[in-house]
Amino acid sequence: MNAFVRRLCFLVCIAAALTACGGDSGSSVLPAGSNAGQATDTDVAVTLRVRIPRHRRGTHRQRYVSPATQSIAVTVSQGGRSRADNFNLTPATNPKCTPGPVVCSLTLSIAPGNAVLSFATYDGLLDSHGNPTGNELSAHQSVGVTVARGKPNTLNVTLDGIPASVAIVAISGSALAGDQVAGYTASKCFAHAVVGVLGVDADGNVILGAGAPSAALVSKGPQLAVSGPSQSAPNDFTITSPSLPNPNSTVQLTASATPASGSGGSTKTATFAVTFNSDICGKFAEYPIPTSGGSPIAIAPASDGALWFAEFGGAGKVGRVTTDGTVTEPVTLAHGEESSIAEGPDGNMYLTEEFANRIAQVFVAGGVPNEQLIPTASSDPYAIARGPDYALWFTEYNGNKVGRVDTGLGISDYAVPTAASHPTGIAMGPDGNLWFVECSGDKIAEVTTAGAFSEYLNPLSGAELTGITAGPGNAMWYTGLGDGTITKFPVTAASFSIASVSGAPDNIALGPDGALWFTDQVNNVIGRYDGSFAVKTFSVPTASSGPSGIVTGPDGAIWFTEQSTDKIGRLQ
Repeated sequence: MNAFVRRLCFLVCIAAALTACGGDSGSSVLPAGSNAGQATDTDVAVTLRVRIPRHRRGTHRQRYVSPATQSIAVTVSQGGRSRADNFNLTPATNPKCTPGPVVCSLTLSIAPGNAVLSFATYDGLLDSHGNPTGNELSAHQSVGVTVARGKPNTLNVTLDGIPASVAIVAISGSALAGDQVAGYTASKCFAHAVVGVLGVDADGNVILGAGAPSAALVSKGPQLAVSGPSQSAPNDFTITSPSLPNPNSTVQLTASATPASGSGGSTKTATFAVTFNSDICGKFAEYPIPTSGGSPIAIAPASDGALWFAEFGGAGKVGRVTTDGTVTEPVTLAHGEESSIAEGPDGNMYLTEEFANRIAQVFVAGGVPNEQLIPTASSDPYAIARGPDYALWFTEYNGNKVGRVDTGLGISDYAVPTAASHPTGIAMGPDGNLWFVECSGDKIAEVTTAGAFSEYLNPLSGAELTGITAGPGNAMWYTGLGDGTITKFPVTAASFSIASVSGAPDNIALGPDGALWFTDQVNNVIGRYDGSFAVKTFSVPTASSGPSGIVTGPDGAIWFTEQSTDKIGRLQ
């Protein structure tokens, strides 16, 4: 941390607390016609230390350019309310001001938390009603502050000066979090934020008043647009995002403070970063597939940076969609009726052909696909997932088995202990085993790569378990289509935690934001469950679309299949 930042402490420094606001000459006076709030018993005393420098020329290290200031108006805005305090700034009229150069220690009463202080300066003293007189030298200059309870707080300002550095602070709203040194973070969904750019002198004082340097702010990337400043807010800039930023992307901004001509100073600049998170903002896009009646059912990211999808009714077609929405069907399988798809350890795609009783191998780089018959007749291979052993594992819905296929299409399978359990979804767990759900058996089960099973009875009967994924809490998360539940099962604790999502959750995936995302065909929605019993749903634009497969794409968006309307959906 540099010397400036240590001294400034981002505009609110720890200092000795002074007397209450009512003890200052001319303080706590509300201007006529103001819509000001009243201080409360929960407020904290904040010291505003105002420096009014001598105006010297020649060889002095700082050449000040503004006329002398006699009074100041401070408006404190917080929580949708505002309060104005006016102060005289001469030793003869305010005992809290000391001469040569004048320094006034003024006390404001501010509730703990974030607030914005807006300043206006005048070359006349307060009148008998406590209102400023004379010419307004400057106005609407804002500083964001954070007030801490249990500690004295001080804000140091000077009413003109030569900038030695630049301070950047978030003025309003909660869109930006962080600070100038570490950088700011923002939700990918943020609409706008107001940023203050302020010059700071060599002594660490924020420069305000008529002698304050002019501010500028420039974005170095198209993901952020900057507007401002205005005459009514000379150091405030509004930043917006013209389009949804890429998740986890960073945009650099450069702020500058330029002193008045003839001051002897030079422009100072500072660069800071805004990094976006991976939030999903509710923006849909839908991309039709070429084959009518293709019934895209499952989707998975591939090694070529695109997503590949299985078509249950597409006469053996296997589709591909790029992150810009270009859809093709580069592969046709001899048998088809695929129900699931996953990327293998060799970078190729593997599909279950449910009614053809086969596993298909599709080469991402092109070439004739391979299809391998499963040893168990009429097994109805259902879901497939990559395992830890350079192979893929799949469930056999009718065969009541879990199978393994290697990249050479060698297949072996293992009988599930519970008869007629109808295993459906499967995923690799954090413990390196394969976890699956039993739709009719009302169980969640695991199988090791050696074929050893463990089964755990689901607390709710008739749940119709379908989808499963590894998720937060070192746990497996799975859906109950029949009873509208999502269940957490920590693999080390072997305990259940059930949440109702008031729908019909089918397939489930871990989202880029760390939440669980699921499809709900009955209600035609994409759902989000954050693990704390908070559920949010997003209605798919096309009615009765039949959302089915779901996955996080390489672009940080949620991708899903629309089985009933032959589309691929994207939610970002």
